[in-house]
Amino acid sequence: MDIQRKFMTALLAILVVVGIGVSGYQLILNVKWLDALYMTVITLSTVGFGETLAGLDHSSTGRIFTMFLILMGTGTLVYFASVTTAFFIEGELTNILRRRKMDKEIAKLGSHTVVCGIGNTGVHVAAELTAIGEKFVVIDQSQPHLDHALERCAFLYITGDASDETTLQKAGITSARGIIISLGSDKDNLFVTFTARQLNPDARIVTRGFEPAIRDRLLRAGANAVVIPNQIGGMRLISELIRPHVVGFLDRMLRPAQTVAVANDSIWRIEEIEITANSRAAGSALGELGIEKHVGIPILAVMFPSREEPVYYPKPDTRLEAGSRLVVMAEKAQVARLREIVSA
Repeated sequence: MDIQRKFMTALLAILVVVGIGVSGYQLILNVKWLDALYMTVITLSTVGFGETLAGLDHSSTGRIFTMFLILMGTGTLVYFASVTTAFFIEGELTNILRRRKMDKEIAKLGSHTVVCGIGNTGVHVAAELTAIGEKFVVIDQSQPHLDHALERCAFLYITGDASDETTLQKAGITSARGIIISLGSDKDNLFVTFTARQLNPDARIVTRGFEPAIRDRLLRAGANAVVIPNQIGGMRLISELIRPHVVGFLDRMLRPAQTVAVANDSIWRIEEIEITANSRAAGSALGELGIEKHVGIPILAVMFPSREEPVYYPKPDTRLEAGSRLVVMAEKAQVARLREIVSA
């Protein structure tokens, strides 16, 4: 039983004992409830004011009841005092207040990312989301895993089972724009992928897989993309062998913020910016937006929903459409400015 539940149990026990004392004195001596409450309180507190109720000194039943109340109440008060002391000394009150504050912050989230699992892979996910300034909340059953990740960066979290629909709802799954699922087994990842897709048909879901054979099942369950670390590791080994300088260049942009001795705004990333249906950029030519003039970065590519292949280094007369995505290499502040331009 955790300390919070013990505290509530002890408090309930005190109320029950007081209720028994008030009821008992009213039944035995036929007195007003306020007089009965007063006698109960001074009896339980053992202040020694003496018998204040008329007739108690001549009532054997009343005296027997008072002795019973003292014995029962003293034990309850001692238990309540010890639990209350532990409640404050162990910092449980502080934890409860912090948890409530965090729950309120999570409830306010929207268009955020939900990260299911903060193990060896998830901890790097949290660090990168923090580095690029993305709003996100983590779900994990293991408090030690969460504490380990919190040593690297601060984030909102829920200690719970990601396969539980209630927990997903608490994390704001229905309003999330992205979901990353990185649990400890393909079975768990498959189940949570399916559940998350049912709760949010529009979110982009990226799921971790352990065995290559699970990829198709995860995609059918609702994942937009499946990442299999073992395959990526093999490709990385080959790339380090035959194109080491390209790998080094990409690593510099993907390096965790903790290892970069510059401000977060100076960290370069390859980013994509979506052109939504209500964006002023939808239907406009790329040159009309003045991106290079106002942001100072070129557009590396445009990915159109109607084409399989992207358009690399698009010309100024390239006309954008709703659902298109601009691919750029830029600093954090430049990416934010570009989003303002295309959404204004």
